[in-house]
Amino acid sequence: MESVIEQLYNGNIDPTSWQLPQDPKSDEASDRRYKLYEKLRGTLDEDGKALLEAFMKAQEEEDAFMQIGRFSYGLKFGILLMVDVFTGSGEVIGEEATES
Repeated sequence: MESVIEQLYNGNIDPTSWQLPQDPKSDEASDRRYKLYEKLRGTLDEDGKALLEAFMKAQEEEDAFMQIGRFSYGLKFGILLMVDVFTGSGEVIGEEATES
């Protein structure tokens, strides 16, 4: 069996493929945002619509960079937690180390 690192390298794991689980609150927020977008777009002339679309594209690009940053931070934080588990003086279950 391939290690997680090998699977990641070989493209069998795609960390960008994760999607937000279905949640009624998330669905409501998404629907509300879409309805507001459509309402706003309907009030604009052609120049305004082009400007809104450019804004939305810039927002998507910024979001992509934020996702990369969050992934990187989460990965580094997880690694630091593992380092602490393996090098810490206490037991993994939280008990203090006994003196020898």
